[in-house]
Amino acid sequence: MLKEINVIMNRINSIKTRFGVIPQTKGLQQKTSKNSTFETLKNNAIQNIQNTHNKQNSGIVVTNTADIKKVADFYAQKNNISPSLLKALIQVESNYNPKTVSQNGAKGLMQLMPSMLKSLQVTNPFSPEENIRAGSTVLKNLLQKHNNDYKKALADYQKGFSILQNNKTTTNDQKSSDFVRKVIQSYMLNK
Repeated sequence: MLKEINVIMNRINSIKTRFGVIPQTKGLQQKTSKNSTFETLKNNAIQNIQNTHNKQNSGIVVTNTADIKKVADFYAQKNNISPSLLKALIQVESNYNPKTVSQNGAKGLMQLMPSMLKSLQVTNPFSPEENIRAGSTVLKNLLQKHNNDYKKALADYQKGFSILQNNKTTTNDQKSSDFVRKVIQSYMLNK
């Protein structure tokens, strides 16, 4: 699993370098030192997940926003999506409140609808680990569906499960546009 994460992170660094997000180094791939912030975060998140799953089956026990961000980092890396984008989506959907329930019945950090929770085998929608696992999988699938066009993927995410079931694409309405704008603003502040 660590090997897969390192491969993914090397790919992310390569893409960041290509788009000028990080300075280019010889050989295109940047080496991550053992003491880097990324390594520390990655190792802590993996250790927390392994320890928790060894102790209980209900997922990670999260006590604060920092713990939620660690879980988000883990699932973003696992699904090969931007950790900043995933965290921006969580920020806009629930403001990092795992107990959030919308007027439409969407639950948890990533505001998943009951039909989606069932299809993704989420037993506890208020478990940050389960909710982020499921929501990040949905986001990954939408990004793949739209060839990594995050605006279209986010608009579809906002529309919900019917989009995935019917393989439809959302129309560009004001509510979706506002949602996408808010997620992108949060993303830009936190990348």
